[in-house]
Amino acid sequence: SHYASSALTEIKRKVDNSVIDLSKLVQEDESIVQNKLLYAKTMHDYISSDILDPANRKKYQRQFCDLIIQLFEAKISVANGMDMNFYKDAALYLQDLGKSKEAKSFIADCLTTFDHEVIYFAALELYYILEERDLFQQTIQRIRTSRVQLSPERLASLRYFIDPQLRHKEVAKA
Repeated sequence: SHYASSALTEIKRKVDNSVIDLSKLVQEDESIVQNKLLYAKTMHDYISSDILDPANRKKYQRQFCDLIIQLFEAKISVANGMDMNFYKDAALYLQDLGKSKEAKSFIADCLTTFDHEVIYFAALELYYILEERDLFQQTIQRIRTSRVQLSPERLASLRYFIDPQLRHKEVAKA
């Protein structure tokens, strides 16, 4: 266990240094979008790694959200190399940080800016967590009338929420 602990500490130290270096790189020239995207990816991967203690996890979530909101305000999309899951996770991190109003506002802005399946399902996930039934149903309607092509998995998820008969069949199987 000592070796595992030492290895984990070393990994954390290297990732911390990488995040600090990328932060400095972004601050040196804020106009380089690719540096910001690399910084966002590094922070996202670090947050997702489950090696952070709760206080540092929250710290990195705040930094990630600040960066992603900046990228959103610059209208950075898939065409610029943006992983749309970053927008999704920023909304969920905001909610996790106790900023439900900001999370709802951010995802609503994303919905009006991007016609993308990740954004639609991020809104559904957030509204489900917040128990916002009306917004959840409105988002389902927006998906139904949008031009977005859903992946087979997401189409199956949408059908689950649209068709009450399907829900009852799934519950019966369980």
